[in-house]
Amino acid sequence: MAFALVLSAWRTGNPPGQPVKDIASFTLEDSVFVVGAVYRPDPPILYDFDKATVLPKCLQELDRIADFLVAHPGLTLEVGVHTDTRGSAQYSVRLDQVRANQVRGYLSAKGVHSERLSAKGYGASQPRIQAADIDRMPTAREQEEAHALNRRTEFKITGTDYVRE
Repeated sequence: MAFALVLSAWRTGNPPGQPVKDIASFTLEDSVFVVGAVYRPDPPILYDFDKATVLPKCLQELDRIADFLVAHPGLTLEVGVHTDTRGSAQYSVRLDQVRANQVRGYLSAKGVHSERLSAKGYGASQPRIQAADIDRMPTAREQEEAHALNRRTEFKITGTDYVRE
């Protein structure tokens, strides 16, 4: 049951039991875009604990995002990376910045001009699942899965009219 709540929190962006927020989002199939809209990959881009490397199983999704950006050359995005609530705030922000830069570099290597991408490490400032909710989960496996969902990458539209000079 607790894991179902974790997945619910991931999909809605809210801690379990809280109402769904009204947030702008987009998919890779959309053709009309709004600045500020967020893409939350499903499956999510995940990282091992205390590492900056994207899990290999997530590279296919990054390839889809690169293809999407190549097909929509006017879009600019922020690569926003978040960590779980473990570790110091300063360390988490620094780790997430390295993760964001890694994703930015990966997308650039796939043909997305680097000027179209900004990278921001958020640390644990915006967890999908609150530490108190994780602590109430009955098994270590469920707790670790919840922490893993907090270690994520999101893509926010920062512009829709980019023209390369």
